[in-house]
Amino acid sequence: MLLATPAVARAEAVSSEALVRVQAAERERIEVMARAARSVVCIFDEHRAGGGSGVIITPDGYGLTNFHVVAGMTGRRKGLGGLSDGRLYPLEVLGIDPTGDLAMFRLSGRETFDYAPLGDSDQVRVGDWVFAMGNPFMLAEDYTPTVTHGLVSGVHRYQFGADTRSLVYTDCIQVDASINPGNSGGPLFNMQGEIIGINGRASFETRGRVNVGAGYAISANQVKRFIPGLRAGLLTEHGSLGATTIDLGYRKVVFERMLEPSVASAAGIEVGDGLVRFGGHEIHSSNQFANYLGTYPAGWPVSVEYQRGSQRFSRVIRLERLPLKLPKPFEVDERINRAEARRVLEAARKRLGDSPIPGTLTWRAVRSMPGKLLPEQVQVRETAAGRGEARVMDATGTVIARYEYNGRTALAGAAEGSLTPASPTESARLNLLMVARQVVHAPLTDERLKRWRHLGGDEYEGRVIDLLECDLDEGPDIRVGIDPATHEVVRVMWRPVDAPSREAPAIEMELDDYRPVHGIQLPHRIRTYGGGAPAGVDIIQGYELEAQP
Repeated sequence: MLLATPAVARAEAVSSEALVRVQAAERERIEVMARAARSVVCIFDEHRAGGGSGVIITPDGYGLTNFHVVAGMTGRRKGLGGLSDGRLYPLEVLGIDPTGDLAMFRLSGRETFDYAPLGDSDQVRVGDWVFAMGNPFMLAEDYTPTVTHGLVSGVHRYQFGADTRSLVYTDCIQVDASINPGNSGGPLFNMQGEIIGINGRASFETRGRVNVGAGYAISANQVKRFIPGLRAGLLTEHGSLGATTIDLGYRKVVFERMLEPSVASAAGIEVGDGLVRFGGHEIHSSNQFANYLGTYPAGWPVSVEYQRGSQRFSRVIRLERLPLKLPKPFEVDERINRAEARRVLEAARKRLGDSPIPGTLTWRAVRSMPGKLLPEQVQVRETAAGRGEARVMDATGTVIARYEYNGRTALAGAAEGSLTPASPTESARLNLLMVARQVVHAPLTDERLKRWRHLGGDEYEGRVIDLLECDLDEGPDIRVGIDPATHEVVRVMWRPVDAPSREAPAIEMELDDYRPVHGIQLPHRIRTYGGGAPAGVDIIQGYELEAQP
């Protein structure tokens, strides 16, 4: 009888362990793909014609696809979605993004749907394993998606569209997994089953429609910025600085043309200034700048750092809209938009307190101002009827300014003497918080809901939030940003009546550190910005609520 030598025994043990690991990895891959497949949708029009793909991202049936997949359905907004259970479900088209080739739909017909989570596409690296799912060449007759597997071939790619403003793929992910006709709108997954992109483009062999190993997916992080507007049924437009740049050497990007008026000129940028950073990214070329710019919706707040001589300036600029022309106008369905506004507002009111503040609210705060070494003290008193008084004191407690305001206008003066009309900036700052609190805490009746409109998304501390606007009887409308994770109001601002300017900068406030006060959640830190630049921070020392007689 022959006995195995120790070396042979060790080799067999290692081989057995390796086989176990390989089999375990195979089982895990199969399970991840099986789970992901249940979220993939085969998309058809009302007559079961056409063909494309999509993916469900919430248990209540909201999903993503390409705009070009549902472009023919935007009139009646109706289609069909097939799932791996072999059934077709009614599909409603919600919002669209023709420039970035995105659209959102909602399936109905079940209480809950299997869905896939959105991953962080900024973590994607060349060489990562990925897999794509969809319905190429209409092969999925039973609506079970086809899966293709491959590598990430490139990141931060740019693919030109039909023109500069339609079907443009900016900062996208390139893969060698086969992306063929019918895969459009389907998900690109990482190996954990997270969506890292929405497939939509591919390079094809010149004589046919067979993928040659270069497919492109819209990055998940770009998609996240557009989801609030798409979910609210909007035509979501992309953003612009209202300025163009040119390369004047290695890593020397300079503003060459400035529109007047524009958000860039209002922020103080001038022709000849150098662009240093945009959206947190160091800018090395004009192409790189255009690539990042294309990932943002109109109205989005983006940090811009620019240089003039030896001086550097930093601003948060809200992008203006990049005009878009469609063959047919896209009408916003107010039913869809109002339902989304109601959902966001009801969650916020449940968190913050769903009744008007029942009396006079007073508070004390310590205010730090840019350029001032010593903080100021602030005392504020606001009534339920919408009248406010404020006193500002220096470090010694001496009153240096006082104000009266009514939600629309304001009066200002020194410690003693008469009051005169405050500047537009002072008036906007004084009235903003009081008016925002009134509209958010007011009862949400059907009549009041008609005043609200969901505007899409916004950003707060790196998180995507919902932005809503309330139509006021007098004065400019007010906008509130609500964090979907906490349901707290984290940003308030006036709707700009005209284009922003250096003389009348936009006023915004960021609110955080919420704590309960007599059953109502109120912020204890308020950061104010004027024209995108910091204008002060108030740390609330305490609130008092005086009940109305």
